Amino acid sequence: MVHYLALAAFFALQTFAREYTCIAYDRREAGQSGGRVEKLTWAAYADQAKGLLDHLGVTSAFIMGSCLGASPVIAFAARYPEVCLGLVIAQPSGGVKRRLTAHRHFNLHRQYVRDNGLEAVIERARVKGSFPQDP
Repeated sequence: MVHYLALAAFFALQTFAREYTCIAYDRREAGQSGGRVEKLTWAAYADQAKGLLDHLGVTSAFIMGSCLGASPVIAFAARYPEVCLGLVIAQPSGGVKRRLTAHRHFNLHRQYVRDNGLEAVIERARVKGSFPQDP
C-alpha cells in the first residue's frame, strides 16, 4: 500500500485519495490543531510528522505539502530520506512580496492592539473566527 502524508491540505489531496491512502497532517498551531505556545521549527514539524507515521505503522510514503507546508516537507525529506518515496511540493510560499505583505499585516495587527487593547483582540477573535476569516 502506498501512503501520502500531506503536510498542508490542498485540492490535490482529494485527487490522490482516489488511489492512495492519504494522511492529512494538521501541523500544531495551524488549522484546527492547538498546543503549547513554544518555538516551533520546520524540523520540529518534521519530527511530529514522523511520529505520526510511526504511530500509524507507515514506514514509507510520498510526502506532500503546499504553501507553508512546503518547508516542513523539505525538512522532513532532509531528516528522514529513507521514509520518502517522493515529494510533492506545490505553491511554496515566500519571496520578497510575501515578506513585505507579512510585515504590513504584522504592523496593522500591532497597531490594532495598541489602539484597542488585547481584550478587543480576544473579543474580535470570538466574533470573527479564525485569522483567514478576518486577517
